[in-house]
Amino acid sequence: MKSINIIIIFALAMVSTSWSQSTKSFIREGNEKFKAKQFEEAEVKYRKALEVAPDYRATFNLGDALYKNEQYADAISKFSDIISQKPDKATTSNAYHNLGNAYYKSEDFEKSISAYKNALKLNPQDNDTRHNLEMARRMLQQQQEQQQNKSDNKDDKDEDGDKEQEKQDGNKDQNQQKQDEQQGKNDQQKEEQQQNNDGEGKEQQGQEQQKNQQNRQKSEISKEDAERILEALKNEELNVQKKVLKKQQKRPSEKNW
Repeated sequence: MKSINIIIIFALAMVSTSWSQSTKSFIREGNEKFKAKQFEEAEVKYRKALEVAPDYRATFNLGDALYKNEQYADAISKFSDIISQKPDKATTSNAYHNLGNAYYKSEDFEKSISAYKNALKLNPQDNDTRHNLEMARRMLQQQQEQQQNKSDNKDDKDEDGDKEQEKQDGNKDQNQQKQDEQQGKNDQQKEEQQQNNDGEGKEQQGQEQQKNQQNRQKSEISKEDAERILEALKNEELNVQKKVLKKQQKRPSEKNW
């Protein structure tokens, strides 16, 4: 039984040693690719190392390779994994530093500042982290100013739009007022013209009535004159008849045989 246990323990040790050597080999190959700036090939090697066995060094270097490949979200995930594993103080500080860089590249400057501060808590003498922290603060301030300017510009545009609308409404009111005034003048002119026409019509009617009256008066005078003429004619005829009768009375009478 003892010999069997010894054999099993020895076999497990051999397998563990093989896994360890394979992991280190992939990490070493990945580091060589990383130094040669072949970051995609380095990423492949680090992933193979992690397939063999979990290793915070492979995870840390994989995060660096992802960062170089500008895969910042994936890099943030790997550096966060390192921090959660709580390795030694120096490794954790470096993980916070690189996490701050990944957030900085993602333009999430608030989280970047927080990561740099955590790195400095673990390693207050890290001047590179301190420098990056100041850079992140400046970028955050600049970002906030730009957002404020955009907001102000939007408010100015809205205000200008309101003023322009008010101006247009004012112009519409003025134009409508002018139209109303012009319409009033036109109506007044029409009314005055109508009154003038009515006055001329009445005057013409008066003149026509006067002419008709004069014509009637003329007609009536002519009728009277005619009656007087007829009366004179009758009187003259009567006088003639009287004269004839007198003459007949003076002549001798004659007998008819």
